[in-house]
Amino acid sequence: MLDAAALAALWQIDAQLGIPPETSVPVLYLESTLSPTAHRSGADFYGLNQISGRWLRASGVQPSDYLAWSASDQLLRTVLPYWRWAEAYGPISDAGTLMWAQLAPGTLAQATSDDSVVYASPSAGYDANKWLDVDGSGAIELGDLRKVLSGISSKAPVRATVAAAYAQRGVTPPVAVASRTSGSNVLLAALVTAAAAGAVYVATDPRTLR
Repeated sequence: MLDAAALAALWQIDAQLGIPPETSVPVLYLESTLSPTAHRSGADFYGLNQISGRWLRASGVQPSDYLAWSASDQLLRTVLPYWRWAEAYGPISDAGTLMWAQLAPGTLAQATSDDSVVYASPSAGYDANKWLDVDGSGAIELGDLRKVLSGISSKAPVRATVAAAYAQRGVTPPVAVASRTSGSNVLLAALVTAAAAGAVYVATDPRTLR
């Protein structure tokens, strides 16, 4: 659960980028389970949105220092600038396209339908994020991202965080729709469980692949 300052930061992201909490929170949960100290040993990705150490060091920030930042500082000083940078490549309209921006912002303009492919096998991007290939087709599609995030949106910590953000504004949250693709969530449930167990930390940072 994010604290009040972090919830307020989510609204600043919404004000500046048009990315509301019901879109941002599922993606942040997938990446870090909403923990600003998230870091898997041996990996060069850190914090709420698993920003790369390369990005941090280029910004003059040591990863070890970054992990000591509050959630609100990470959101405003790193997550917001990164997502603003990603939006230069294409629109972010929902949680699926926001996750695409996390993975490969340089191709975000190609995220136009559920069949749009973010990574296909064989590639480093696909191999690092293979669990996101929901139907085992050999490609990670926008529809796959939306299905995974739809499942994550229904998790209690995500619902509670979105509700808390809207309560801060004194309004009722809308029904979050992370996926525009209908279908069975049986396989999805297993994928979401794997993500919460640590698979989320292997998401490949686009700056290491471009």
